Amino acid sequence: MLGYVVKGQEDKVLKLKRALYGLKQAPRAWNSRIDHYFQNNGFIKCPHEHALYVKKNTKGDILFVCLYVDGLIFTGNNPKKFDDFKRTMAKQFEMTDIGLISYYLDIKLKQRDDGIFILQEGYAKKILKKFEMENCMPMSTPMECGVKLSSSQDEYVAIASCICHPIWLRGLLKELNFQQKNPTEIYVDNKSAIALANNSVFHERSKHIDTKYHFIREAISKKEVKLEYVKSQDQIADIFTKASKFDIFKKLCFSLGMMNLV
Repeated sequence: MLGYVVKGQEDKVLKLKRALYGLKQAPRAWNSRIDHYFQNNGFIKCPHEHALYVKKNTKGDILFVCLYVDGLIFTGNNPKKFDDFKRTMAKQFEMTDIGLISYYLDIKLKQRDDGIFILQEGYAKKILKKFEMENCMPMSTPMECGVKLSSSQDEYVAIASCICHPIWLRGLLKELNFQQKNPTEIYVDNKSAIALANNSVFHERSKHIDTKYHFIREAISKKEVKLEYVKSQDQIADIFTKASKFDIFKKLCFSLGMMNLV
C-alpha cells in the first residue's frame, strides 16, 4: 500500500519532523516538549518525583503542577496564580478546563471542608468484572496448619526495604514546603531487629547480613527514621499481609484511617 507519493519521485522517502499521535515516539516527544515548557517558565522539576513541577516566587506564592501524560492537576497557596497559569498554558497548548478535580486515574475524589477523600469503588468493580467475579459469594477456606518461623535477621531485611519509601517521601515533602522536622516513626513488632538496627557495632549476629541492608543505621543516625516497638496485635501493616478475624480487621481499618463513605 502506497502512502504519500510525488509523481516522478516514487523512489524517495520523506522524513517526518513531527511526532504524530499513535507513533511510539509521540509520548517521549510530548513529555520532552512539556518539560521544556515548564522549566523555561520558572518551574523546577522535583528530583524525587519527575512528574511534579514546582514554581515559587519571592512573595511566598507557590504553585504545584502534577503531570500524567497530557493531563494536569495543579494547586497552590494563591488562587489568583491558577488563572495566570491557565491563561499562559492556553497560549501554547490546546486545553480543556474541567474545573475542580473529582475523578482522576480511576480514583474518585471528594473535597470537603474536613479533608480530601479518595474512593476506588469504580476501579475495584472494574477488576471484579475483568475476572468475572461480580457475583461471587464469600467463602471461608481452611488454612494450612503450621508454625511460621521468623527471625530478627529477616525482620531487619524487611525494615531495610520498608524505610526506602519514607525516606523518598520525606524528600518529596521537602520539595512541597512540608519539611519533616522529626524522624519518621517505623513500627516494628520484633525487639531483636530493633536492637540490631540501633547497634552500629559489628557483631556475630549481623556479620552474615549483606552490607547494603545496614543503611538502616545510617538513616537512624541522620534522624530520618526512628524504630518503635509495637505489639503484633497492634501492627497495622498486618492488614495487608495476613488474614485476620473480622473484629481485628475492622480495628486495623479504623487505625489506618479507612472508612466507608457510602
